[in-house]
Amino acid sequence: MQEENKKFLSSQPQLRDFRVLDYDNIYSQYEHKSHANELLYVLDGRMTLHLAGNLKFQAMPGDFLLVPQNVLHRDEFARMKGLRIMMLQFIWEEEEYFRIVN
Repeated sequence: MQEENKKFLSSQPQLRDFRVLDYDNIYSQYEHKSHANELLYVLDGRMTLHLAGNLKFQAMPGDFLLVPQNVLHRDEFARMKGLRIMMLQFIWEEEEYFRIVN
């Protein structure tokens, strides 16, 4: 296990963006991808994160979701209730880590 941890400590994540967002319904209707990794923290509302291969992850307030960069996904949520997210976007050149996470 220590050998694996050493692999992932060769670089540090670089923060690109950090903000609280009221998600627009466009993210629920269409697949999209980001050029940075996204760490999403659900503040208000419920969502289902859809990834390739019919993977689905449900989240509610207090849950975190990780979306690796350049991964096609869709953030489904109830239009009338909306979705408030704290989003942190970062670049991290740890390809091996994200290969395992994916």
